[in-house]
Amino acid sequence: MVESSGEQYRFVMPGARLSDDEFRQLEEKVLAIEPGALLVISGSLPPGISTQKLTALIASVQQRGIRCVVDSSGEALQAALEPGQLELVKPNQKELSALVNRALTQPDDVRTAAEELVRSGKALRVVVSLGPQGALARRQNRLCSRWFRRP
Repeated sequence: MVESSGEQYRFVMPGARLSDDEFRQLEEKVLAIEPGALLVISGSLPPGISTQKLTALIASVQQRGIRCVVDSSGEALQAALEPGQLELVKPNQKELSALVNRALTQPDDVRTAAEELVRSGKALRVVVSLGPQGALARRQNRLCSRWFRRP
């Protein structure tokens, strides 16, 4: 929700709990996706779903040639990066700071941290959202970073 003042309010509520059987059914459907397709994983993990299940799911779909895009946070984001080679990961500055375990106070700090994720093989592309400052994008095999700002 965005107010006329430009302030943004976010309501973050836990998702529905998935049973083991429901997760298995979801996994079967995801694994049936055509190779080369993109699977977008965003938000928080449903209650009761472990980070290990997320890591295993991503590894399984990647083995089938399905590319993964992840926009999550905390332990789920860490777990999603474990298999490596994500097509794209979209942390915000605070989430990226937690991933690299240091403060990112300057634009060069953010750029360097995004480059580290790409060089480590965790992700082919990284887009870091920076609130009103815009976003930074870094991709594999590119030495340059791009800053995008809202007009």
